[in-house]
Formats: sequence, structure tokens, C-alpha cells
Amino acid sequence: MKREQRRQQLLDHARDVFAEKGYHTAKIDDIVAHANVARGTFYLHFADKRAVFEELVDDFLKRIGGAIERIQLDEGATPPLLQLRNNVFRVLAVGLDNPGMTRILLKNAAGLDPDFDRKVRGFYRTLEELLALSLLNGQRLGLVRAGDRRVLGAMSLGAIKELLLQSVENRISSEARLLTDEVMRFLAGGILTPGLVVDAALSSAARKIVEDSDSHELSAPRKDLVH
Repeated sequence: MKREQRRQQLLDHARDVFAEKGYHTAKIDDIVAHANVARGTFYLHFADKRAVFEELVDDFLKRIGGAIERIQLDEGATPPLLQLRNNVFRVLAVGLDNPGMTRILLKNAAGLDPDFDRKVRGFYRTLEELLALSLLNGQRLGLVRAGDRRVLGAMSLGAIKELLLQSVENRISSEARLLTDEVMRFLAGGILTPGLVVDAALSSAARKIVEDSDSHELSAPRKDLVH
């Protein structure tokens, strides 16, 4: 096996071990046993447990960041609501396609050490700033209701993080398009301007239920969302 292939193999197995045991409980012996390699092979590629963990998290943060595009308001650009939906879908897809890393980032990445915590907090601050800017533009266009855009952004980001965590833990659906539709319905009911038509930003299967957001169906869990 080539050196880069072996390195990726170790990363993949380390990801699974960290996701199962958590950073502090996992040991290098667990990783090499999971990968079926000698302990010395691990040290040919990584200095210690923290190094492999940091590389995994750095790569995943980069993937999530790359999934988010700034909302374009130029003439001829895709409608803003569709751009928003596409961003939500891409972020959910990255998280759902990498359930082990989603668990690690949302459950195990905090509290490692001050430098690492600053890195993770910095990533979330970048997302918060991007959300705040998008919400400000939405308010100027009349798409987002009046309010503190940082508060609205924090609520939106928190909801998506919890949605991802529950999805990868098999407590709700893990189908990205269905979840994206639910996020858009949530935004329409709580953040977007009341009465705003969001049909165009939903998949065809969800358009017919957007207008029912205040009906009795919301009092019971959706059968297609809860396992």
C-alpha cells in the first residue's frame, strides 16, 4: 500500500474510533487495532493522537466552509431563497455524508485544549458572520423579518447543528433533501417575513405542505422524520 493510501487508511479508522469512544477515551492502540497495522506504522504518519485528530477536524471544517456560498444579489443571479436553500442542502449533505466527523465535531471537538477550542470557535464565528451578513441582506430585500440578525443567526445555526446531530444518531431522518425542506419551512415560520411565499425554495414534494405550517399537523411528529 502506498504511503498516502496508508495515511488515509489511518485517518479513516481514527475517525471511526474517535466517533465511537470520544477523543479522551480513545487510544493509539485502539486506532492501530481498528486499522490492523503495527503501532510503529502510526508513528510513521502522525506524531501523536492529537495530530491525527486535528487533521481530521481541520479537513472537515474545510469541507463545511466550502459548502457555503455568499448570497449573490446581482441582477440575473439565482433568487436569494433558492441560494439559501442550496447552502442549507450542501451543509446538511456534507454532515450527513460524514456521520463520524459530524459526531466528532459536535460532541468531541470542544474542550481538547485552548488552542484547539479557539480554532473551533473561530470557525463558528466565521459561520455566524456569514449568516449575519446574509440576514442583513435579506432584511434589506424584505425577505427576513425585522430583528437582531445575530440572534436570528444564532438560532438558525443552533437548529442546524442539532438537526445534524440527531440525524447522524438516527433519531430523525438522514435524507438531506427532506431535512432541507423542513429547515426552509422552519425559516418561513420563524425568520422570514410573514406571508413570504417560499414555494420556489422547496422541493416539489414539500411545496404543498408549506401553507399548513400553522395547522394541526404540526402538533404531531412527522412519520417520515422520526424513526
